[in-house]
Amino acid sequence: MTILSEDPTRFDRLTQVYLAPAIEAPPRAWELVSWRPHKGQALLCLAGVTDRNAAEALRDQWLLVPRAQALPLAPDEFYICELVGLEVETTAGEHLGRVMDVLSPGAHEVLVIHGPRGETMVPFVAEWVPVVDLEAGRLVIELLEGLL
Repeated sequence: MTILSEDPTRFDRLTQVYLAPAIEAPPRAWELVSWRPHKGQALLCLAGVTDRNAAEALRDQWLLVPRAQALPLAPDEFYICELVGLEVETTAGEHLGRVMDVLSPGAHEVLVIHGPRGETMVPFVAEWVPVVDLEAGRLVIELLEGLL
């Protein structure tokens, strides 16, 4: 699985992880025996996964950790699971939909928003996303010309 964490050594402290085929799907708990980085990915050794076929069946799933084991974040940082599901509006108050996914293609994350205008992708940078209000369940984007 691709490592999205800025601190992959966090795996060293984990004894249990959860895997889910989709971010909104119910996760299944697994005992983490060991792990190692490999070409930007994490290779996990999970208790009970004893052959290649069993391991292949778990490929491309979301790896989740219990909130109690999550690393603290800076005030302007967010976990992906906190962003998925937020309602999105523009600075002018137009409702654009809901965050359905967060992609990590390189320099910064990209919000995937589904709404009345279809699918919209917005770079998740402070310049274009000035407000993230987790308590209110919303975020506000600066609508750039030509974005929609």
